[in-house]
Amino acid sequence: MSNIKKRLNLLRKKKISRNTAGISGNLSDSECSDKSSKDQISDPDSIKRLTKIEQLQQLINGVKIRSTVKSNNEPETIEGGKGLLSDTIMEGPGQAIEDLIPGDYLETSHGLCFRVKTTYPYHHYQGNIAISELLDKNPAVLENVVSDLKDHTPNFSRTLFFDTETTGLDTGAGVYIFLAGLGYFDGNRFVVEQFFMRDFPEEPAVLDALEHIMNRFDTIVTYNGKTYDWPLLESRYAMNRRSVPMNNPVHLDLLHIARKLYKHRLQSCRLVSVEEGVLGYHRLDDLPGALLPERYFQYIRSRDARFIHKAFSHNANDIVSMAALLSSMITLLQNPRKIDTPAEDVYSYARIFELNNDCEKAENAYTHALEKGLNPELYYRALQSLSLIYKRQGQWDKACQLWRTMIQTVPEAGLFPTIELAKYYEHQAHDYLQAKEWVQSAIANYSHYRDRSVIMPELTHRLARIEYKIEGTRRHSEKA
Repeated sequence: MSNIKKRLNLLRKKKISRNTAGISGNLSDSECSDKSSKDQISDPDSIKRLTKIEQLQQLINGVKIRSTVKSNNEPETIEGGKGLLSDTIMEGPGQAIEDLIPGDYLETSHGLCFRVKTTYPYHHYQGNIAISELLDKNPAVLENVVSDLKDHTPNFSRTLFFDTETTGLDTGAGVYIFLAGLGYFDGNRFVVEQFFMRDFPEEPAVLDALEHIMNRFDTIVTYNGKTYDWPLLESRYAMNRRSVPMNNPVHLDLLHIARKLYKHRLQSCRLVSVEEGVLGYHRLDDLPGALLPERYFQYIRSRDARFIHKAFSHNANDIVSMAALLSSMITLLQNPRKIDTPAEDVYSYARIFELNNDCEKAENAYTHALEKGLNPELYYRALQSLSLIYKRQGQWDKACQLWRTMIQTVPEAGLFPTIELAKYYEHQAHDYLQAKEWVQSAIANYSHYRDRSVIMPELTHRLARIEYKIEGTRRHSEKA
């Protein structure tokens, strides 16, 4: 017990010393003129003699002074990442949110909410991408992957990047947004404003603060926001009997685009995985989003901000990464033939334009992907798609060459090219003997093929039809 008492006394001394130092730094000259009294306060032996009431009064005065200073100052502006602390702060007494995070208290029509405003300079890099590059990109190319943009091309100066941290992982009525982050361009700088709900009664103030900023924009960018963030935001405004901000905005959900562009290369399209695989950005000392709900409830119970301070850096990273990722996506859609573009991403680009019936871009991209080198599965699928493009264009020599290449390089997957060659010789070349040979080959090797897109009855029916044509040709030649 004696060791515990010594440790508690030591913590009390540190707390008193820090607050008395803060008080003396904010008092007037007349109040601080007595040097002997200042020395007495800073002397540990003198602190021991302070009564309990005096200690509590000093703590209360310190809080009042800090609150006054923060309310009179402009919102603090910092570069991304500064002011966010490590786990070593878990030693010692609890910390208030304003002591750990550089922010201010914003006055709204529904009360106060805690705000952190972070400004990222023009050349801030998220991994290997400068977020300011997005301002120079042509958003029109996004129409190829987002159908909603057919009638509206976004202006990135009027685009809002949005991400939330919540008390649960669903969108039910009992789930709250305790931290909402908004990112936007202010000239050449990128600004992230985060609004924190210190307790549940502050939700109206947070929603009011969000509304004032969001109504300035007409396009919103999220990551899985169509499924989660936006429906939850609508739910929270509805629960407060208010209309959701932004009148029918254009919504770019980058998760959907990421799946179209990167699913063949990355094992997962979670934002953290895409950051590493596309941006080359690796988060250090990050707190996974799945742990944040429990951390927030720990903060609510203890009022110790050390449980939740990492949520701010996690949320800010999500927002900045979305801006960098959108820039990288547009770069790929504009020019897939860059030297450093992975072959799998070039294949994805080709697939997108094939589905959009842009055969020229698809053909060039498939060819480029094959030249860069693909894994066996994508190699086979690229040859298959490219051969069908040639078939639609009537370039039979190129198509037949690819079908033969597929049979030679991936023989166990050869049902598709074998049948396509049989079709060509039957319907285009009218060489029924060659057609019969290819069908017989398909039947003989059917059990070894991975591709079973054609069932055996179809093959036997095709063989019977070709044999009938051979017999008809023989009879016709005999009559002649």
